[in-house]
Amino acid sequence: MPTVQRDIVRPNPSMVIKTDPSKKGWGAVLRNQEIGGRWTDAETTNHINILELWAAFFALKAFCHTTSNTHVQLQIDNTTAVAYITNMGGSKSTQLNTLAKAMWTWCINKNIWVSAVHIAGKLNTSADNKFRNFSDKHEWSLSKEYFPEILSVYLELNIDLFASRLNNQLDVYYSWKPDPECTYVDAFSMDWSNFNFFAFPPFSLIPRCVQNILQDKAQGILLIPEWPTQTWFLLVLQLLYSQPWIFKQSANLLCHAHFKEPHPLHKSLHLMVCPLSRTPSHSKTFLQTLPTSSWLPGGKELKNSTKPIWKNGWHFVVKGKSIIVLPR
Repeated sequence: MPTVQRDIVRPNPSMVIKTDPSKKGWGAVLRNQEIGGRWTDAETTNHINILELWAAFFALKAFCHTTSNTHVQLQIDNTTAVAYITNMGGSKSTQLNTLAKAMWTWCINKNIWVSAVHIAGKLNTSADNKFRNFSDKHEWSLSKEYFPEILSVYLELNIDLFASRLNNQLDVYYSWKPDPECTYVDAFSMDWSNFNFFAFPPFSLIPRCVQNILQDKAQGILLIPEWPTQTWFLLVLQLLYSQPWIFKQSANLLCHAHFKEPHPLHKSLHLMVCPLSRTPSHSKTFLQTLPTSSWLPGGKELKNSTKPIWKNGWHFVVKGKSIIVLPR
């Protein structure tokens, strides 16, 4: 590393990060904040020394993606990883040398000095706990084979609001917690109007997402279950600015980075692709393109109602207009 000065004396670290991996995943701790995740199938084939260095690099990228001009200390219970970080590489392993150089290059670009110290495994229980107790059972995503269909219609999409390094649909994405590849953390902490978003949130967060679209005057694609009895569903219909559609039921529609079996609701779940905009003129223009709903003579028209009309499609009524949604 010819561009790095190895000063004899450096100030005490301003950040101390503990890291630890296993063959299943990695964990890291900064103060009281714990993060971690699983490896991909390909990553699990690496030697544990490689995974130790990857865990350290992931922790740096996750915790320090907005940090610069500082000293970070990594506490690791693997002496090989400590040596490769301290020496800025090594000669015994090409993989470890390449990874150590990549880590230092990333740090140099942010003017971060990294020191690594060995810590006994029994003192590293917090990081160890994170990869032994994963909290990702709700991290289902739309399968990669289906997302291009959305992107082919909405080329302007530029951010994935709910993702991780294992399931992001777009290169720019928000993660729920610090993530080694994310651009931002916590979608609800930012103004959505700056983006054309794609969002497939956990179902419990759909009401909050709709509220954010209203609050931030945002525009994008919200992927939701076809659940007309939910209180938020009518509001979603009122925000439509283009024709929605529903993906046909399939065991392969949703996927999980770890679980190989289909989503538990795959036989009854209909996912609806909803182009939403808070700009009133957008939804008004869309409604003007739709036919007026028709009812049997003498019947009282429901101003806002939802009613399936075909075995292979759905019919919704918003402000007297018929929205017919077909599966794809």
